[in-house]
Amino acid sequence: FPVTIGGSLDTLARADHVHPSDTTKANTTDFRQESTLFVEQTYGLDTNAGTTPNKPFKTIAKAWTDINSSGQVKVMGSATYNETHTFANDKTSIKTTLDQGSKITGAIDLVTGNTSMYFSGGMFGATLNDGSAGTTYFENVNVGGAIFNFSNGGHKVIRGSSSAPSKINLTGVAGTLYLENISGASVSLDIVTGK
Repeated sequence: FPVTIGGSLDTLARADHVHPSDTTKANTTDFRQESTLFVEQTYGLDTNAGTTPNKPFKTIAKAWTDINSSGQVKVMGSATYNETHTFANDKTSIKTTLDQGSKITGAIDLVTGNTSMYFSGGMFGATLNDGSAGTTYFENVNVGGAIFNFSNGGHKVIRGSSSAPSKINLTGVAGTLYLENISGASVSLDIVTGK
């Protein structure tokens, strides 16, 4: 599981693990958006349709469950969402945008079939169990306190965080981890290959 800290993805990658096209995959943020759902903890209700900012859901998990296979979840306001959620395998390309001050805690599971998951803005302090073999982005998200368990390969990108995650666990024989512009303390990496 090659790891790159800043710079080019090819810096630490072994030739038998990373194809030159992987650099393009890990640096693209093109996500097809079929629908947008809204979340706001204070006045939202999970019985709402969630399709407008005036009638948002209360929980992010409800929006993640109801979103089309390729869509966007916009989290409004400043609140902490303690979520426990396993994405269905038909959720192929989901973008979650957090307002500054919004924070996700709890435990989030990505599975095979979740090919492009993108998180931006706000804070992510949850445990992410990512067995998707897809591409997972955290861009301009404060990931301080997060624990990332990346397995089953794929491309994992953490870029532009004002804090380092608590720990990153890497298992498997393929994939790329790309870390760029992360401030704060050092990142604890636990790398196990060949499983």
